[in-house]
This record gives sequence, C-alpha cells and structure tokens, in this order.
Amino acid sequence: MPAIAVHHTGTSDAAWDAGVNEKRLRSGEDGAYYARMYAWRDPGADETTKAAYKFPHHEVSEGGDPGAANLAGCSAGIGVLNGGRGGANIPDADRKGVYNHLAAHLRDGGKEPPELMRVSGATEHIELAASVAPPTTVDAAARSVDVVAYSGATVTRIDFWTGDTYRLRLGLGDGEVRMGRLAGAPVLNAHAAETIGDQIGVVERAWLDSGRLLARLRFSERAEVEPIWQDIRAGIIRNVSIGALIYKRDKQEDGSFLATDWEPMEISMVPVPADPGATVLSQDFPRVEARKPKEERKMEETIVAGGQTREPVDEAALRAQIAAEQQQIRTAVRAAGLGEQFADQLCASGATIEDARREISDELIRRYEQTATRSQVATVAHDAVDKRVEAMTAALLFQVAPGKYQADSQNEYRGMRLSRMAEECVTLAGRGRPRDPNQLVKFALSTSDFPNILANVANKILLDAYAYAAPTYKRWAKQSTVPDFKTVSRLRIGEFPQFQQLAEGGTITFGSTSESKEQYAIATYAKGLLITREMIINDDLGAIQQLFAGIGVQAAMLENKTVYTVLTSNPTMSDSVALFHANHGNLAGSGGAIAISTLDAGTAAMMTQKGLDGVTPLNVAPRFLLVPVAKRVTAIQYTNVPNIVVAKQSDFNPFAGVLEVVTDANLDTASTTAWYLAADPMAIPTVEYAYLEGAQGPQTERIENPDDTLGLKIKAWLDFGAKAIDWRGLYKNAGA
Repeated sequence: MPAIAVHHTGTSDAAWDAGVNEKRLRSGEDGAYYARMYAWRDPGADETTKAAYKFPHHEVSEGGDPGAANLAGCSAGIGVLNGGRGGANIPDADRKGVYNHLAAHLRDGGKEPPELMRVSGATEHIELAASVAPPTTVDAAARSVDVVAYSGATVTRIDFWTGDTYRLRLGLGDGEVRMGRLAGAPVLNAHAAETIGDQIGVVERAWLDSGRLLARLRFSERAEVEPIWQDIRAGIIRNVSIGALIYKRDKQEDGSFLATDWEPMEISMVPVPADPGATVLSQDFPRVEARKPKEERKMEETIVAGGQTREPVDEAALRAQIAAEQQQIRTAVRAAGLGEQFADQLCASGATIEDARREISDELIRRYEQTATRSQVATVAHDAVDKRVEAMTAALLFQVAPGKYQADSQNEYRGMRLSRMAEECVTLAGRGRPRDPNQLVKFALSTSDFPNILANVANKILLDAYAYAAPTYKRWAKQSTVPDFKTVSRLRIGEFPQFQQLAEGGTITFGSTSESKEQYAIATYAKGLLITREMIINDDLGAIQQLFAGIGVQAAMLENKTVYTVLTSNPTMSDSVALFHANHGNLAGSGGAIAISTLDAGTAAMMTQKGLDGVTPLNVAPRFLLVPVAKRVTAIQYTNVPNIVVAKQSDFNPFAGVLEVVTDANLDTASTTAWYLAADPMAIPTVEYAYLEGAQGPQTERIENPDDTLGLKIKAWLDFGAKAIDWRGLYKNAGA
C-alpha cells in the first residue's frame, strides 16, 4: 500500500524544516530506510531514491539517521492533505492512510490532529452570466482585444449552513483591489487550469476606469486557440469572467458584503456569464494604469463579474470553500481547548475566521474569570498568544520582503496592514476598537501583544541586515567568545622541546614549553531606536525596515572598523614592541609597491619566523593579501591566475592563485599605499575578535513602560572587542 504504515517512535515539538532534514538523508539506501522518514511512497518509482516518497515528518540526525516524528511536520503534512500549499498530488484512495500515519504521531505527542477534509484543495469557482454587444476593439494584427473584466456588479452567493443567499461586491476603490499580478496573468479557457494547454492567452495590460476593471488580452497563435480567436473576432464569444483571491470582506449596512481587499489572478473567456458589463469592449476607453500593490494571499476563490450563481458547479465549490473555513475555525477552537460544542456554535452562526478568533479570545477570558483553575486556562491562552504573535510576525516580515521571508499560505494575517494588525491585537486583548488612530496606537502599544510583534520584526530585520553586510575581517581574523567583560588573556604556547640524540645507556632529559600572552577586554556599544506612531498609523513598514536594517549594517561596520584599527594603529604587544616592528621581523625595511619581489620578501619573512623558543622555524606561508581600495586592481593583477600562456619563464607569476585578496576601505583611512600579508587563522591566529558568550552579533530588547514617548522604544547593543594576539602570522609593507 503506498501509504506507509506508522512506526511509533518518539516525538519532538522542535521547529520543523523539511528541506534541511531531507538533505541529511543518505543516498542509495533501501526502501525500509526511507520509509522511516516519510508517510507515502509512489509504487511506480524506485524505492531506493528519495524522489519516490512524500510527506517527510521525521527529524534526521547529522549522520543521516531518521529519528523522532516532528509534530509540526506531521501537522504540516495534514495541512497539505487538506489543500494547503497546493494540495497533495497523490491518489484519493491513499489520503486516509497518510492521514492515519501522521495523526498517530500527533496523538503519541499528546496533540489532537486536525480533521481530514473530504475534499482536497480544489480551486473554487462562482460562474455568472451576461450578454454584450459585438466588439470593435479587436486588433487582428496583434491578436488582442480590450475587455471589461469586472464592472462592479454584485454577486449572489449561498450560505452553506442555512441555504440562504447573500450578496457580495468586489470593491474597486483606492486600496481595495491589488492589480500587481494581473498584467502578465493567464487568459484561460473557462477557468480551466489543469494543463498548460488551458492557457489561451495573456493579460497584457490592466487598468481601472469609471468603476470598472478593464484589461487588454492577447491570444496565442497555437492552432487549437485559433477557433476561439476567430469566434472572438466575429463577436460569437463575448463573455468574460475573472478569477480572484479575496483577502478581506466587510459587512455593509444593507446586509451585503464588500470585498475591501482582493486580487484578480486570471481572466477567462466563458460561454455563459450574467453581468452585462463583463464583456469584450465595443469602444475604446481612457486608461489609468494600476498601482503595484503587495503580493500576499490568504484565501482563494474564483469570482465572475455580476449576477446569479450558476448551479450546480457554484454550490459545490462554495460548499468546499466554506468547509475549509469551518475547518480553520475548528482547528483554532481545538488549539484553545474550548471543545467541539463551542466550535459547532461558531460554525452554525456563520462566523468568519476573524470573528471566530475574537469569540475564542472572549471565551477564554470569560472562563478564566469564572473558574478557580485559572492557571490551566492561562496556559492554553498563552500558547494561543504565542502562535498568534509568531504568525503576525511572519506576515509582517513577508510584507517587508516577500522574496526573502516566508509566511505560510494558510496564515490568516498575510496581507494585513500594520494599522489593521494593531487593531486586531487591541481587540484580542479585550479592548474596544477606538476610532481615533492615535488612541488605537496607544492601546496597541500598552495593552496588547503588538509591541512584542514589532520587536520581533525589528530584531529579525536587524540581524539579517547584519549578516548580509558580511564584513571582510571575518575572512582572515579568528573568532572567539568571552564569559564577561573582564580582561582575558590569550596564551601563545611555545613549541615542543627539540629531540636530542640519546646515547647508549643515556638518560632522557625533560624540557618545558615557553609561553607568552596578550590581554584584552570586550566593550559594549549601544543605540536606542524609536518606532513612531506615525509609522504605525501610516503603515510605513518600509521606514521600519530601513531603520533596523541600517542599525544591523552599522553593527557590522563597527566590528569591521574595530578589527582593521588593530592593524592600522600598530598597537604595542605584551613584549613592549609594536605589532609591526623590525624586532618582530614582520615589517619591510622600506616601502615598496605590490610586486613579485616585494611579495616574495614578505613571504620569506613570514615563513622564516621562529617559534617562541627562538629556534624552530614556523614555515607558515601567507594566505591573504590585505589591501586598501586604492591598491585593489594591482593586488588582483598579481594574484589572479591568467588566462594566457606566458612567453618566457620570467613572465610567470608565482603568486597567481596563491594569495586571496581582501580589500577594505578601512585601510584607506590610514594609508592608501600600505599592504599586509596574513596567515590562515587556523595556522596562526593573528588578530582575534570576540563576542560575549550567547550574544554573537547585535542584540535588541524593547523598553518596557517607557516615558511619554509616542511610539515603541527598542534598544540595540553590541558586545565586541578585538586584539592582535600574535605578530608571527602578519607582515606589513608601507607600500609606494
């Protein structure tokens, strides 16, 4: 059976990364080995390859041994079975077996598994009908036509639980429709999207005009598309519909709903819509180019402009969509520990997932106040809060840089504006929704989880910018950590005493190693940062990103400058001699430009350095050539391997491919001519840099109960220090 039988192992609630664990698996093992990692195997594939398996959920050791079942991985697998992340491409007959496997692990770990939905994540359509006039905007040469994709008509829908109908309109006002993906989106044949052949064209342009969504469609030259194109030209095929994602809808005073945040994803030519305005245009209209919005999605559904729903397709798709939302509600209720009866009440009331979250929060607070076993409820509520903070943090990071940060497609907060998220936090904290934006920010920063969310986002942005800065000193200096801010000593252990010939019957003599030491201490560098109320009210995530990314870069630049200052300041060592000095044998007698002769002299000086015993040659060759920006090109000329064959031996460059060039502008501030050679830090540590233990890189912390400052204060600091601990692996030439 393709669904692999469960093998009850230990469980783990650690963070889950399927890609990392799959990479650790060994290649060429038998099927029994891979079955310890996955829940499903393709019976038609080679069982000795990873490609034959799906639904990874076991943690894998560095040595490649599958171990405990990861509970987050099991939950993620059930989410895929229920349609998440594009759904599961396995036979329907196997879905139950895979679910039982994953659910068994969750129960072993003390967690109730989510229910298995009856339907996989199929695209949901609502089809409507219309009739239109013959087109006059057809461009035969370009194979294009202008259309009204949506005219602002109201869609009639069916409530799955009551059978009642309700009305939905897609907003076309400022900020209500996301147009960024529509230009370049596919034109489909009646919303079919099973194969590449279902795409019959492309949306070339899209714009808003007089309360309508207009688009220019260009059709394929494929032979199978030609009959469709000819019918469009002849006015036989005139009807148009759109596929859209709806992120948010608000109830109106007349009982209808308005989609205030939605995104068109495709346009289809269809036989029978109902909106008279959804059609091929019969005349040209002035165009207003659409703005580029953020690219996030939360819930998928396909909507066609105008009119009545078409049965029976509409009803089945609608039921599937609502069933998915009800499943989200039941999962949230189960996570809060409120029981199936409470979930039934929410589902029967027709509550949305946002309504349900507020009801869950209110119910937890009510039960907390009425029961004597407060600690148990508080624990449940705390777990729910942690998950919500994590989800909101991920959603905001995704908005900051969608290509860099990820947010699960089922994350309810994806696409939510910063001010709207503040409002959500205030509501979940049990406060009313203030109409005044200033009051909203005050409540959000003082009585909710919103400060923690902002602090998490700020810290992540700062650390990622710090890592991306990649200062050059880390390539040649040695990293260390220190337990505190006291002065630390770094010993240089001398060489093992030389062997002595032992005469017959002679006595073995004992020797000892010599040692020397350098001392230094780390220091703290700090700065306070402020996320202002204006940033929150204006949804200015860009300003927040720039602020904290800038601090991250500054931290990296501070470290870089500190280490290079050790070189350029030529500090005094523990022997009372400067780091670079003739007595240390690491300073050129006179300055010389980078050349074969000067590099040779520097290499010889380093390799003939003696150990602390003054006798043993170290034979340590340079690996790095450290140069200011002014000498970068010259350095590259003498270190890169040429692509040419030299004409004679004297033209050969012996340093080609031997030295690694490190260029840094901090060297230019001291001298635009001086250059340095440095050994591999694994051979001889020369300059050591250190962080406080457990605090590598910059750290952040939000300030609790600040003064009357209107905003969120966050302090950032860096505990860092650097010191030259050995001169024998360094060489300096003043240059020319």
